[in-house]
This record gives sequence, structure tokens and C-alpha cells, in this order.
Amino acid sequence: MPQAELTEELARRRSGLTVGLLRIYGYYRIFVGLTLLLLATQDLFFTRIGSFEPTYFLWGSWLYCGVNLLSVVLVQAIPQRLLERQLLNFALVSFDIAALVFLLYCSGGVASGIGGLILIVVALGAIIVTGRLSTLLAAIAAIAVLYEEFYLSLSGENHDYFQAGVLGMLFFIFSLTIQSFSSRLRDNDM
Repeated sequence: MPQAELTEELARRRSGLTVGLLRIYGYYRIFVGLTLLLLATQDLFFTRIGSFEPTYFLWGSWLYCGVNLLSVVLVQAIPQRLLERQLLNFALVSFDIAALVFLLYCSGGVASGIGGLILIVVALGAIIVTGRLSTLLAAIAAIAVLYEEFYLSLSGENHDYFQAGVLGMLFFIFSLTIQSFSSRLRDNDM
């Protein structure tokens, strides 16, 4: 098999894998959004989720679900060659980080547990977005969580910089580890 055909075949496989991962990631995002909505509207037991700013949390959850549904539909409709671009995937994961940090703020900070969802988004972002951009995603998430805790402290709420710092460190550990595994898998595919 000539080198040009081999290169085209590898590009086609990677493109198919990226589109498949984006679909799975979209379904995960819908599941997370619906779960957050369910937790915000239930009255069976107390959770910290949405406890600091319940109205903003509810509106933010609805918006997050709507954007996630729209993105799943668009991933199906957009031509596959556009989904191969790193910038589109980077924007999608960045939106998730921003939306979840806003919901983290509405829930009263890192003690609410939403930081774990951001960790999963950063880890999945390290698979979907390759190279330095995935490290940038970890940096954006870490800075956003630290800033959220700082902003929360200005409002007089309890703040936990240590827990936010550990979460930021975990963002980088997960991102760099998954980048390493992902690049090895891509190299083995060649």
C-alpha cells in the first residue's frame, strides 16, 4: 500500500473516531445536564447543588441542557471534515468548563461536588482535543475554579482555596496522563 493511501486511511480512521467520541461526549453532557436539573428540582433530600443561588442554578441548568441538545444535533448535521478541527472541539469543552464553573458557583463552591464533573470534562477534553490545547483546558479549568472560590469569598460565603487548588492540580494530572495514553494509542494505530 503506497504511503499516500496509508496516510489517507489513518486520517479517515481518526476522523471517524473523533466524530464517535464527540457523539458519546454529547450524550454524556445531556445526561449530566438532566441530572443537574433533576437534583435542582427535587425535594426528597437536601443537596448543596444549587443551594447558594437556586434561581440562577435552575436557569443555568436549563441553558446547559439546551445547548447540549443543540450540540448533539449539530454534531450529526455538520459535515465530518469540520468536526476534525481542534478549535471547534476546544470551544465545546471550554463551554462545558465555563457552564459547570457557573453552576459550581451557584452551588456554593467546590464543597458541592460539581468540581468532579469539571474533572471529567477536562479528562474527556484531553482525549477529544490533542496537544497543548488540552493542557490549556486544564489551565482554564484550574484558574476558573480558583477564581470562583475567590469570588465566592467576596460574597461572605465559606471558601476553600485548598480544595480548589487540589482540584486544579488533579485537572493537570488527569489531562497530562490521558494525553500520554491517547498519544500512545494514536501512535500504535499508525
